Formats: sequence, structure tokens, C-alpha cells
Amino acid sequence: MKKIGKQIYSIFLLLGIILFLYSCEYKEIADADYPQQKIYLTTASYGVYDVNTPPASENEAYRFKLDFENGKFIIPLSVSRGGMDKGGEVRVNIFVQNDTIAKMVEAETLKYADESGNVREIKVLPEGKYTLPSGVAIPSGEDTGKFTLDVDFDFLESNINELFAIAIHIDSQDREVSKGLNTTVVVIDTKFMEVVSSFTYKQDDANPNRIIFTNTSNGAVSVLWDFGDGATSTEMNPTHVYATKGRKMVTLKSTGILGTGDMKEGKVEIWDKKGVTWFFPNGVRPFQNDGVFVGPFSTLKDWNMNSSVRYITEGSISVGGWGPGDDGIIHMEPSPWPDGVKASNAHIWCTKKLQRGEYYVNFNVGASGIEPNGVSEGSPCFLNLNFIAVKGNTMPDITDIDNNPNVLGGLKFRKTAEETGYKNWYIQEKSWEWDFKFTVEEEMEVSIGFVASFGRASFFRIFNINQFNQLAFD
Repeated sequence: MKKIGKQIYSIFLLLGIILFLYSCEYKEIADADYPQQKIYLTTASYGVYDVNTPPASENEAYRFKLDFENGKFIIPLSVSRGGMDKGGEVRVNIFVQNDTIAKMVEAETLKYADESGNVREIKVLPEGKYTLPSGVAIPSGEDTGKFTLDVDFDFLESNINELFAIAIHIDSQDREVSKGLNTTVVVIDTKFMEVVSSFTYKQDDANPNRIIFTNTSNGAVSVLWDFGDGATSTEMNPTHVYATKGRKMVTLKSTGILGTGDMKEGKVEIWDKKGVTWFFPNGVRPFQNDGVFVGPFSTLKDWNMNSSVRYITEGSISVGGWGPGDDGIIHMEPSPWPDGVKASNAHIWCTKKLQRGEYYVNFNVGASGIEPNGVSEGSPCFLNLNFIAVKGNTMPDITDIDNNPNVLGGLKFRKTAEETGYKNWYIQEKSWEWDFKFTVEEEMEVSIGFVASFGRASFFRIFNINQFNQLAFD
């Protein structure tokens, strides 16, 4: 029993020591010094405080209010205190220090450009066109003290598309002011007071009939959309699902802060993303070889070809990849490379019946061009390749492409060594991705493909066809 009693006594003694230590630690925390309060302009954290657009919605934070009755353009501002201690009222002095503006303009840290890249003039907000309190108090127990910069609204309205700046500075005798956060430059861009309607749109990849609209209007506080099919919306950035594809006329009416409006009409094109395989064989890499190679070349399968397209045959165009691993690439050059004689009028095409509408083809060009350097003299170096869409189930002669009414559209790649100065030239002027559109006025057979003639040391590659889309007419 005595042994048990000693154990109980020891436990109580240990608990007492722990409680004593904890109470001492708590006292030390409670009595600890907090970081000293520092005062700063809340908007100084932005560097330059731009007032250049109305809020996009009622729930969005605003940078100004309008008091039409008193003719005031009101910009809410505030000073704040840092640190955990909120005790004591803090009085803060407010004054204008506009020499800061000239210094920032000279250092190009305050700089604005228009849509053309031209530097816009920044004017100092004139005295007499604004009111600013000489001071503000942060109440005891509060984080911030609020004040406003009130600007003459009629003055701003009569100076639309101008930039006005004012530099506001603070100090205080009650607390230390945070250096670097004691000045804010407020810049008012009156351009937003003039409303100009504009919008962009894109098709939803998952549902092409669903159009996602983006309102890019200047100065709009409210909008009214007319989607051209009887439906409307007042959302700033709506989405709309059309019942049919084709070309729609959309109207956007925007209203600005002055109550004036502007209207923009624009065509929205809803394409049927049919996919490459709908027209071309073998998917997005349609240039599959037949598996029979002569040297590095084979012929294409599932494409129509005329007699000028063969394996390694003098006077023809070689096609195919540089081996089975390049399957899906079409590589064309004179046979034999590089000193082959002129290869003329090669046709490679496929045909399908198309409905009335507009069509779009997108594809990737490889490192194609003329490489005359280092090859022997002989037949001329040139490249004449046409990737075109034509009426009917055959391709036209290469001399009958220009001004041919049966050619619906396409792209032409034509260069001579004389034009390139007998220096290496590559088709990369438009980057790797190329495209073209063509229109079919009534249902008919249409052929899409290549008509080509190659001279010595010239070549052309296409890696893949990315898109084949249709825009149906209403």
C-alpha cells in the first residue's frame, strides 16, 4: 500500500510541475511584444492604381462610384495599419505630391500606349478639378481608415480619351509610415467613358453548336445580345447553343456609364468539324505507303495518281517517306535526286461528293524548298506545286490551273533558283501550319490533291492534314 501511495504522490507532483511550467510559458506569450504598427496606403501595393474600366458585374469590386446629382466621380481609397496590435486611434496626413509623376514618366515607369503602340500623354489632374481630405483617422480597434478622391465629373466627361494622374502621399506623427507604401499614383483613363461594342467567339470542342462569346467592348456596364435565332441574353460573356450549323448574324448592344450605347453586328460561323477521315484516306496522316520500296521511296495507297508519279523512274516524281518509319509523310522530289531531269504534271488526289457549303483544310508543311548548292549543272532548279480543290473527279493539267473556273481554291508554291539566287530556300515563311478555304455552290464531286512539276534539287513535304471542316449555308 505504501508503494502505491508513493506512486500516486509522484504522479500528482509531476502534474503540478507541468501546470506550473505551462502557466509561465503562457504568461511569457501574453506579455510578449508584438511587431510595431506601420501605416501604409492600401492602393500603394498596386504601384500605380489604374482607374480605367467599369466593373464587369454588380458583384465585382469597383474602383469608382458616380454621383450624378453632385457631379462627382468618386474613387474610394484607404490607409491601413500593419501588425497584430490594433489599439489606439491613428491620425494620418494626406497631401498631393505630383512631382512624383514627372519623375516616373522620365524614368518610363509610368507609361501607356495606344492600340498602335504610340505613347500616350499623361496629364496631371488639375487643381480645382478634385477634392481630397487633408487627413484621415484609423479608429482604435480597426485596420483601415477610409477616404475618397472626388473628381469633377463634367471635367472628365469633356476630356474623353485622356489620361489624368495624381500622386497621393501620406505621413503620420502617431505611427511609423511604411517606406515604399506611402505614395500611390492614381491614373484615370477617361477612354472607358466612351462605349465601343466588340466581341469574339469560339466553338466548343465538345459541342460545335455551342458558341462561347467573349465581350471585348470598351466601357460597357450592361449589354444585350441578340444571337440571330430569336434568343437574347444580358450576360456579359454568354454561351449559346444553336439548333443548326452555318453562318449566323449576332448583334451586341453595349451601354456605358454615361447611359450612351453602341451596337456591333458580326457574323458567327458554326463549322461542322467533320474530321480528316471524312474526306481523306488513312486519318490525319493520310499519306500511307504501299509497303513496296525502291530505295527510300514507295507509292501511296488509297490515293489516285497519274503516270508521272512512280517509284524511281527517270522523269517522274518520287513520293513516300524515307523508309517505312516515315509512313504518313508525303515527300515529293524529281527522280533521281538531285540531278533528275524535269518532272512534269504529277497528279495525286482523292475525290468525294460534297454538299453545298464552305470548306476548310488545314495541314502541316515540312522543310520544303530548293537546294541547288553543291549539285551539278543541268536542268533548271524550280518548284511548282499546287495543293488545290477542283470540281470533278480528275485534276487539271499544271498549265491549266491559273484562272481555271473549275479550281475552287487552294495554295500554290512556286519558286525558281533564279528567284532564290541559287541559294537554299525553304517553305517556312508562314510557319509550319497552312490552310485554305473553298466554296461549293451546289452538290457535286470535288477532288482535292496535288498538281506538281519539279526541277533539279527541289522537294516538298507534307507531314499531315489536321482538319477538314464544313460550313453549311443557311
